Amino acid sequence: MSSDIFYRMFEEYYQKAVRAEEEGRLEEAKHMYLLASEALLKSARETDGETKAALIRRSDKLQCLADKIVLPEKIYAERKATPNLNGGAEGNRNSDENTTIWRSFGKTNVRFEDIAGLYEVKESIQKRVVMPRQHPELYELFHREVGGGILLYGPPGTGKTMVAKAIANEVDADFFSVRCSDIVGKYFGEAEKNVKSLFEAARACDAAVVFFDEFEALASKRGSDSSVMNRLVPELLSQMDGFSEATKNNILVLGATNRPWDLDSAFLRPPRLTEKIYVGLPDYEARLYLMTKAFQGVPCDTQVELGNWARRTDGYNAADIVAFCGFVKDLAIGRSVQSGSTSCIVEGDFTEALQSVHSSVQSQDIDRLRRWEREQKGS
Repeated sequence: MSSDIFYRMFEEYYQKAVRAEEEGRLEEAKHMYLLASEALLKSARETDGETKAALIRRSDKLQCLADKIVLPEKIYAERKATPNLNGGAEGNRNSDENTTIWRSFGKTNVRFEDIAGLYEVKESIQKRVVMPRQHPELYELFHREVGGGILLYGPPGTGKTMVAKAIANEVDADFFSVRCSDIVGKYFGEAEKNVKSLFEAARACDAAVVFFDEFEALASKRGSDSSVMNRLVPELLSQMDGFSEATKNNILVLGATNRPWDLDSAFLRPPRLTEKIYVGLPDYEARLYLMTKAFQGVPCDTQVELGNWARRTDGYNAADIVAFCGFVKDLAIGRSVQSGSTSCIVEGDFTEALQSVHSSVQSQDIDRLRRWEREQKGS
């Protein structure tokens, strides 16, 4: 999403917060101020320079406003009696509790074969993650140390979440999917407590994969004007350190981001996120696979040549390909409704779709990701 979209979200949350506070609905006001603060942080990540700094300062002020709202003692007493975690599972916030109850998705059913392309990524993960966990005796025999987390970075819409789920499936682990909104809470200090309870829940599993989507939202550089991040980052680092030291490779931490340069450098040092794997745009074969799968069983004219359109969508991410195929289908559906009989998809539908659905990935973003990659290898 663009900075403008996040800023509009901020305005909506802020107006609701002010109105709720004026009407005495303090709990709602506190929550809305925090949502507004989070929206400003997300907007800041899409900008640079003084604009970014100003957004961060304003976000921090909203956090302070939320912290100053004192809820009735009765509410705190009820929440303090609530257990911190329940089993081992998906990050899931209960609005009636002061902490997050973590429940995993259990075992995922996503396999590497289900992911189009990304052959180098799959091979790298097999060597660095799957094999050491499937054959620990060999790695012990050869005195080959393994461990540490993995950072999956690359442009948006390239399947990083799918890769994370496939890893969990390959190593037969419970899958925890964590977003910024699962961690950042309504109360002062709640984010740190939620991080701690998350790792406690993962440790309770025989094997677990903890996946942080949009990791930069939780692990951004310290030293900014945001007191929330300055408190949260050390707690997250501490938990990851304890994770790698005490769990004997039965836990794996994954982070996904399309802005790795926003991460605090401490997360990039072993044994936290030891491996950095670039998840790039789908190549020709991957795009063809996605299109073939999308149009399987769909009425198409015999003249339709998917290979041609797979070549002409170079630079599209997987999400763009899905949108492209959906646009093509909508054209045929529209004709069918209008004519009262089934209309096959024709070459002209693809031509029209190509003119309307463009790549959402900016070339300068790819360049910056590659430049960051070179900097990491040179450091």
